[in-house]
Amino acid sequence: MKFPRRSIVVIAAALTVGLAGCGSDDDSDSGVDANGGGDICTQLEDISNFEMESQSSAAIDPADWPGMQAVLKKYGDGLSEHYDPAIESADADIAADLTTVRDASAQVTDLVTESSTFEEYQQKTEASIDAESFTAASEASTRIDTYAKSNCEFAKQMQQQQQQQDPQLQEIPQQVQPGG
Repeated sequence: MKFPRRSIVVIAAALTVGLAGCGSDDDSDSGVDANGGGDICTQLEDISNFEMESQSSAAIDPADWPGMQAVLKKYGDGLSEHYDPAIESADADIAADLTTVRDASAQVTDLVTESSTFEEYQQKTEASIDAESFTAASEASTRIDTYAKSNCEFAKQMQQQQQQQDPQLQEIPQQVQPGG
């Protein structure tokens, strides 16, 4: 089963929308102590910043395929650089989720160089990733986001900022963690 046909600007960015949403809006190198949660939080903040930067770059007009190709290629080339250190730092569950997201993103961004137009890229992307893989990557992204918001200071601060900017987010009940 394929996922529903829809306009794809960067499907990989859609996979990581949760993690990008918990990013930091400053360029600080906050380090382990200031960040809270240790090395994995530093790595997750790096991924989040990478994803947010990639998503903002992805706003290129699909009619400018060479420009969009360059952005997508740069994103694909950066996946290992940003995800691999986090995978190495994380416990087994988070590492597996990070690997799922990285691999799904890489799968679709690898098609960039094989496509001569945006439409061809869309078709190849839709043909290459099935609904189960897309769902698994989306769910993994959600679990990573939940982990970051529960354990990493940068994500907690960003969530607070988002709630202050959008009062409707405050109406969504937060999941209560056992023991916390």
